[in-house]
Amino acid sequence: MFIPHMWKLKQPLFERFAVLLSVGIVWAFAALLTVAGAYQNRPLQTQFSCRVDRSGLVSGASWIRFPYPLQWGTPNVDAGEVFLMLAAAFVSLIEVYIQLKMFRLIFDVVADLILFFPLTSKTYENSTSYPVSTTNL
Repeated sequence: MFIPHMWKLKQPLFERFAVLLSVGIVWAFAALLTVAGAYQNRPLQTQFSCRVDRSGLVSGASWIRFPYPLQWGTPNVDAGEVFLMLAAAFVSLIEVYIQLKMFRLIFDVVADLILFFPLTSKTYENSTSYPVSTTNL
């Protein structure tokens, strides 16, 4: 199976995200056991720490919050900053245009060289007017 170079990782996926994948797999297994009813006849402490629906990990964690619009206040817009961002975008647009034009120019020159020189070298090989003298060597 052919895999393009850009999709190949320098490190395998399970080595890069080992902790994240382990937590996800254990959480999914605990959810499966909760739905299957494996914790119904267990002590309350076991149910509290193992059940996904009663553990309170997501609701009790202060660092897990769902964002809502304008939670940091209304945004401030300054005309000078807008002008600077538009100027930077315009410069970037012109640079990309110039790079594409230069790429096209270089491509045309190289294509002309590739197409022109083999034709000229074949014409000189069979021509008698080409100034090559083998008697003076």
